[in-house]
Amino acid sequence: MKHSHWFVLYDIKSGRRLRRVAKIAESFGIREQKSGFEMNMPESVVEIMIGRFERVINESEDFIAILPLCEMDYQKIERYGKCLPTDVVSEDIVVL
Repeated sequence: MKHSHWFVLYDIKSGRRLRRVAKIAESFGIREQKSGFEMNMPESVVEIMIGRFERVINESEDFIAILPLCEMDYQKIERYGKCLPTDVVSEDIVVL
């Protein structure tokens, strides 16, 4: 199944690596929480992002989870409180 909606979560131990991972994630998606990003992109672009993460993290100390969301589950997301409009996430724009 091809996914286009993704949620990325991370826990990075080093401040320097944390800033680098955050910058990578910001270039691909919209920050929802301090260490959580919503993204809308094809799987081929996710592979590019993963490669960039792998060059930065220390696998014995850091953690990144990339969660695919099918269209049906994505449409079921309930948002409460101050949040970005859902149309801010665009399938047409991907920064590489």
